[in-house]
Amino acid sequence: MQAVREKGQLQEWLQFFFTAVADQATDAVERAERLADLRETYRRDLASTRSRASEVIELPMANPFVTVRNVRRASWTSPNPAH
Repeated sequence: MQAVREKGQLQEWLQFFFTAVADQATDAVERAERLADLRETYRRDLASTRSRASEVIELPMANPFVTVRNVRRASWTSPNPAH
């Protein structure tokens, strides 16, 4: 920004900015794909178990801040198993 202000190097700054935006967008897509793959792995692994974890697997995918209250609501369990 200093070079833009002092030397008018707007083109260089825009190139830097747009490269950073493109890199972050690519990273976000890759992370989303890995999360979707992880969710499917968990679903597949838990499908044949009696664990109630399969009922709450969507919670961290929708919101990474999972609370005991949310786990209880999703799985209809008491507080101890939810912990």
